[in-house]
Amino acid sequence: VMLILPATLISIMIGILIGAKLGAHPGSRLDVTLMTVALMLYSIPTFWLQVLFKVIFTVKWRVWPATGGLTSLEFGSPDPLISFLDAMYMLTLPIITLVITGFAGWMLLMRNSLMEVMGEDYILTARAKGLDEATVLYRHAFRNAILPVVTGVILSIAFVWTGAVITEAIFVIPGIGYLLFQAILQLDYPLCEATFYFIALTTIIANIIADISYALLDPRVKY
Repeated sequence: VMLILPATLISIMIGILIGAKLGAHPGSRLDVTLMTVALMLYSIPTFWLQVLFKVIFTVKWRVWPATGGLTSLEFGSPDPLISFLDAMYMLTLPIITLVITGFAGWMLLMRNSLMEVMGEDYILTARAKGLDEATVLYRHAFRNAILPVVTGVILSIAFVWTGAVITEAIFVIPGIGYLLFQAILQLDYPLCEATFYFIALTTIIANIIADISYALLDPRVKY
């Protein structure tokens, strides 16, 4: 949770903000430039970027200890606050890598959704009434364009509890993903089955919540 939740929320916020800006002005120089950068980042394998960052910041520049884990202190600290801050410091590097490769997907989703909404008849009606562009964008278009994004957000929150197996293995983070990784290496089938069951259960619950929330947010959807 300490790893995936901050990375997911930061990626979502950055992606939605940039995507809304680009969706309001498609085809502009800023849109073309950021779309090129976003597609490049979206295509980068996360594990490759994490290994690259780990080599640069732990071996070459030694900003973080190469051992990984949740503590940079040799013997730890009895103070819970210091231990928490130290753990967050150690999680900063993997969070940065997850944000770099994760925000582009949210940006593309928000941009395409807003572009589709901006072509609707009620947007043309709002402009015909004389409303300024900011009001049209944020009070009319954004509220409807955000609906597909909300569904994706709810589904992504489910993966907060299931961990990131490769990320936790690379940075030696003792989470659910690393636990599953160790269980696979040690052929611990009961632990693997329990972990997969937990992942499947959280995904199913998230899908149910996403369906219910979509009906609550969009009055056009009825069950």
